[in-house]
Amino acid sequence: MKAFCKNIHATPSVEEIKHLTQQGQLVLEFPREEMNSEIAPKLISELKEQLPVNYMVFKSGVWEHTITITIMPTVSDTTVKRQIEFIKKGIKDYLAISKMLLNDSQTVALKDWELVEEHGDHNRYKNTKTGQILETCSYEMTSFENIDPYFWGVFVKTSTDHTELKELINSEFHDSQRILDYIEKEDELKEQVMMYMK
Repeated sequence: MKAFCKNIHATPSVEEIKHLTQQGQLVLEFPREEMNSEIAPKLISELKEQLPVNYMVFKSGVWEHTITITIMPTVSDTTVKRQIEFIKKGIKDYLAISKMLLNDSQTVALKDWELVEEHGDHNRYKNTKTGQILETCSYEMTSFENIDPYFWGVFVKTSTDHTELKELINSEFHDSQRILDYIEKEDELKEQVMMYMK
């Protein structure tokens, strides 16, 4: 949904934003002359402070006459906690297949994976049987930060095995980033994920 705001004072209230984002993201569009380099970051910071922690708020566009700010609800901590076993399995599978492809293992399980694109430090593979996409580092992942949220989100969303996670991840980047942020701040969970990298 998109809403035009003639100035910063026309920004919807927190309650209005919560209502407007029940079905997905909200894009606020402001006249460019109303949003200078100081006002936009200040508004974004204020909205982040006022909205629940699982809301992403960011400047999403600078156009000829307007500036847009996107507000997007993402997966909640409660949902992440409830689905953590499925999440850990999704990460474990992503890391295991990534590692096997990096090591060029000629196993039966990998015969359907085809390298479709190489760019920079990343390789993109496609499973020719299922259509699943796996994009991963072209080097060994040794730290939690090596897990790219977008790549992991696409892996899960295109999977035939992780149906429970598909419902959690609406935005391949933002929901996945939220999940990984949650894991990163929970030491025990982060340690478990790090074990998958060995």
